Amino acid sequence: DIAKTNANVITYGGVIGVAPNFEVGAVAMDSDATGAETQGIFNAKYRILTESLARPSITVGAVDISKRLKRFNAMDDESSMFIAIGKNLTQAAEGVSGRVVVPVRGTIGFGTGLYKGAFAGLNFAVAPKFDIMVEYLANGIRQDTTFNAGVRYNAVHGLSVEVGAMDFKDFYGGLSYQVSTY
Repeated sequence: DIAKTNANVITYGGVIGVAPNFEVGAVAMDSDATGAETQGIFNAKYRILTESLARPSITVGAVDISKRLKRFNAMDDESSMFIAIGKNLTQAAEGVSGRVVVPVRGTIGFGTGLYKGAFAGLNFAVAPKFDIMVEYLANGIRQDTTFNAGVRYNAVHGLSVEVGAMDFKDFYGGLSYQVSTY
């Protein structure tokens, strides 16, 4: 069970929007653990409701459609399904604090498998190119409560670098490039 070892895990992949509210993705997940083989993880999500000033967005999705995460954690033997509700919370945060605050975006959701139970996240845009993110998962990849945090630097349009701590025990880093066609 790689999730319970000190092995390093490396992922790389891509996501493509096949329609304005529907995207599919594939991720290759690899590890330096003895006997570990690269696994292909397939995902999809659909935004049912787009966010507006008066209402949040609602998104449903599936992670690990091909059930390959079980090679990394025997407890993850099913595809993970989720529903997530997201909203810009800046106006509400200003109402609570009584002063102007940095842009804040919140997400809450519920799911199965990897997302078993509830999850929540906040994203704070602390500077034009920097975001601070915090996340809570009732049941993360290690099958226990997980608190994660990270910093994202938006270097140039579409290119971002992200670093953070998974459950404040492990380090992660990533690089992404986004091209928008819609």
